[in-house]
Amino acid sequence: MSHTRIAVLRIELSVHDLPAAPNERVMKMATIPDSEDELLPEYDLSQLKGGIRGKYYERYQARPPLVRLDPDVALAFPTEASVNSALRLLAELARVQTAAPAAL
Repeated sequence: MSHTRIAVLRIELSVHDLPAAPNERVMKMATIPDSEDELLPEYDLSQLKGGIRGKYYERYQARPPLVRLDPDVALAFPTEASVNSALRLLAELARVQTAAPAAL
């Protein structure tokens, strides 16, 4: 009798009852409600044709890098010149320290 019960449990267990592996999970997509077109009539899509992909790529690559300072650092160094001056001093100190022989 116990053999019959085990067989019944194996039949009732389906693949859907097992947890999915992380890479097999199905993502639920948000449903888009049926609605009218929300694009305003003053937007003329015919004027959007003729765009050039990568038109500003070289200009973007040539720009100087942007670095964001934390608020406390920005208070200590409020201008671009003060940040550059402090970093130059730090770089020079690091260069001198690594160039000097270690005194023991």
